[in-house]
Amino acid sequence: MGEVTNLFVKANEGKLVIVLVYVDDLILTGDNEAELLQTKKNLSVLFQMKELGQLKHFLGLVVDCTQERILLCQQKYAKDLLKKFRMLECKLNSTPMEPNAKMCAHEGKFFEDATMYRQLVGSLIYLTLTQPDISYAVGVMIRYMQDPKKPHLEAVRRILKYVKSTI
Repeated sequence: MGEVTNLFVKANEGKLVIVLVYVDDLILTGDNEAELLQTKKNLSVLFQMKELGQLKHFLGLVVDCTQERILLCQQKYAKDLLKKFRMLECKLNSTPMEPNAKMCAHEGKFFEDATMYRQLVGSLIYLTLTQPDISYAVGVMIRYMQDPKKPHLEAVRRILKYVKSTI
């Protein structure tokens, strides 16, 4: 069975508690300390829970929380992605997509490893959480996941070269 993520929101008299459940991990947050404590107490009656403190890492994200902001970073995720697809030593690109690039579904040589292409594009989709500047280029490359050709792979590699230039 696949992994399941659920998001629960409790709004009560202007107080907000949010619970994110991912497999066996819970993230609790809210705007009222008393409501948060009560929610933790209620959940601990039903589930064995362990308090791990303030959130620092979650699903490849580094989380830095202060009173004023929440900063998400995927630098390690991006480096691991470059390593996985053997692009740590690649040249850099200043843009994620060739200016005025025209992609076509039917042009180019057949690419044998469509699964690798899909994994790479899927990984880039996740990276758009913290790098919205690649969203358009990744969105274009999603169109070719069914039947990728070599030019599509080269365009995706260009996105990775751009990502490397940003970390």
